[in-house]
Amino acid sequence: MKVDFVLSGGLVGKSKKFSGDDKTLSDRQVLKIRQLVEKSDFFNIAEPFLEDTPDTHISMLNISDDERSRQIVIEYETAPTVIKELIKELENMAEY
Repeated sequence: MKVDFVLSGGLVGKSKKFSGDDKTLSDRQVLKIRQLVEKSDFFNIAEPFLEDTPDTHISMLNISDDERSRQIVIEYETAPTVIKELIKELENMAEY
């Protein structure tokens, strides 16, 4: 599994980033991310619609796992509840 995550926007507008894969993450982190990817149905979730709301947090998620790979850009505030937990977990791992 490989994960690239960027959170931008909001009032501050400063980006937070996170990148990791099976080799750089702990087993616990890999398991947690895999569980949240499956729970959110990341690889099958409908393509999000960006509303371009001011001061919105925009998340870019690029996840590759085995033979699947997908990138989505989504506004946290309007994201489906099922994917917000994954975004929050990656945000907690991200740094400015």
